[in-house]
Amino acid sequence: MVSAIASSLGVVRAQAVGTATSSLLGQRHRATAGVPTGTGSLETAWSTAPTVPTNAPYMRRVVLPAATGTSITWTFDEPIVVEPLSSLLVWNHGATYTATGCAFDLHATWDEG
Repeated sequence: MVSAIASSLGVVRAQAVGTATSSLLGQRHRATAGVPTGTGSLETAWSTAPTVPTNAPYMRRVVLPAATGTSITWTFDEPIVVEPLSSLLVWNHGATYTATGCAFDLHATWDEG
């Protein structure tokens, strides 16, 4: 965690993807001739936020304490397939969410093969 705000985070599929206003394109691990640049992106802000079903089946969940530097590493035994025009979220599902939210760093690896 970058900020000392207790947070309940989960990995879940979006019901509606929202309208992103800030996007970061994925970067290749290494420059390899003939390998196209990635098209996947990380969205960090929205004019219309994504939505999550009320009883969404979370793939992972964690409750982190209000302590800067707290971290979690999630791994998955099977690939998670994200279809075009759909979205996978790291969602703050806890009641402690504030107007400014919690700030956290996210490091993700994916394959666009």
